[in-house]
Amino acid sequence: MAANNQKLKHALESLVGVRCIHCLWGKGTGSVVKFGFTINDSLQTEKRSQRSILRNELMVYCAWRLVSNSFGIFSWRDIGIRDQELIKAFDSVSGQSIVELNYDAQSHDFNFQFEDNSVFSIFCDIASDDESDENYILFSSSEILYIDYQGNIQTEAYAV
Repeated sequence: MAANNQKLKHALESLVGVRCIHCLWGKGTGSVVKFGFTINDSLQTEKRSQRSILRNELMVYCAWRLVSNSFGIFSWRDIGIRDQELIKAFDSVSGQSIVELNYDAQSHDFNFQFEDNSVFSIFCDIASDDESDENYILFSSSEILYIDYQGNIQTEAYAV
């Protein structure tokens, strides 16, 4: 378990300095948010062209909050209610790099700060049934890491 915690921490910290290239969310996704990040330039072109398009993406299924100095404070409950403001806030972080990341090894909550000081925070949930979704999934450059519905870190290798 400690090894997975270190893997997750390292994978999250590797996002510092990486540019967000898109952020997808919307009414049809419920409270799900997906961030896409630039792929490290040191990766070979061959690896980039494989069917690994999901690498360097973060899928968030649990509670989240976006604090934007320009547009206000938003949460997962605002989707479908404050969509016009959310469009502006999420659009404003696209193209920006992550400058700081804070990870809590006990709860697996974390937040990252963008260049304009906007902060996206994730709050993991613990459920007792298996009908819940994962809290979040990080498609890192080397493996898939996720926090399951019970708050445990799981890892999966990419199919070759």
